Amino acid sequence: FDERLQEKVDRFALNLVKEYRRYVAGEGYANEESSKLFGCSVFAHYLAKCNHSQKLMKQRNIPVDPAACNKQRHHFFLCTGSVFCKDAADMLITCVKNSGASNTPEMRKHCPQQYEAFLTCYIDKINKNYPDKKKEETTSSKE
Repeated sequence: FDERLQEKVDRFALNLVKEYRRYVAGEGYANEESSKLFGCSVFAHYLAKCNHSQKLMKQRNIPVDPAACNKQRHHFFLCTGSVFCKDAADMLITCVKNSGASNTPEMRKHCPQQYEAFLTCYIDKINKNYPDKKKEETTSSKE
């Protein structure tokens, strides 16, 4: 993921954890899509927890590895992507099964078109839900 997409995925995970907690507490309503996304809440939790740990380490001036949460982020991406992009996910799963790929590098090697279609669909969806901040907002928040 590039940095901008990574930030959006991380925000999405944190928001999903919060939304799920409200729902469990009886304070929220789940539509069909959010009900399916709640199935990904365990991955969202682990990603949010990893990001929080990295943030605490950074605050204490402990060196952090930018790739530390990649595994959790990838699991969350695949889970939520299967909700957002069901058809693309089904094609990717079929390709992975037929190719015998057992890890991400093999999946990308054997199913590049299916993976790219899945990724493109996911990026489109996440960009709609988490549009880039306007330049003015970014500038004024730095002041």
